[in-house]
Amino acid sequence: ESTLQIFPNPAVDIVQVIIDLPYDSPVCFSLFNTIGESEILLNTDLSKGLHSFDFSLQKSSGLYYLTMYTKNSSIISPLSIINR
Repeated sequence: ESTLQIFPNPAVDIVQVIIDLPYDSPVCFSLFNTIGESEILLNTDLSKGLHSFDFSLQKSSGLYYLTMYTKNSSIISPLSIINR
């Protein structure tokens, strides 16, 4: 089973996402706000194993949902963004 970790959470402007894939797969990361608007952050093919990505999030403060789609699963994780 794939795993997804987000650091820090809550985040100010940059978030690190760490995933562990048990198989080679296309992977798509999307960020959704609470009214359903979405933005694709990354869409790529990855080999099985551990991967780390840094995303710059220039968003309004609030609650978002980071979704990772793979060929066999999807994971949704809440993400709080705080503007200073």
